[in-house]
Amino acid sequence: TNSNIDSLSDFNQILGEISFEKKDFPQALTFYLQLFELKLKKKLVDSPSLEEIYRAIATIYLKMNLFDYSLIYFHRLIDCQKKKYSNLNH
Repeated sequence: TNSNIDSLSDFNQILGEISFEKKDFPQALTFYLQLFELKLKKKLVDSPSLEEIYRAIATIYLKMNLFDYSLIYFHRLIDCQKKKYSNLNH
């Protein structure tokens, strides 16, 4: 159900943040990728709520020196922001 997905989302985000703070980037990445998958299950692919997830995943990949992957998620973040700001102008 949606409430279970919301609870799992919150859980993954909190654990991702904790792992990031502890500089356990592979574990943080796992939690944020799981969070992303949960958002996809809720059909939030183009949602501005994904900005934080894209930023986190891009930053984690950057910290792990995986620049190509980092760029993919930074581009997704930019696309998300473009959609958000273009909707404000219409």
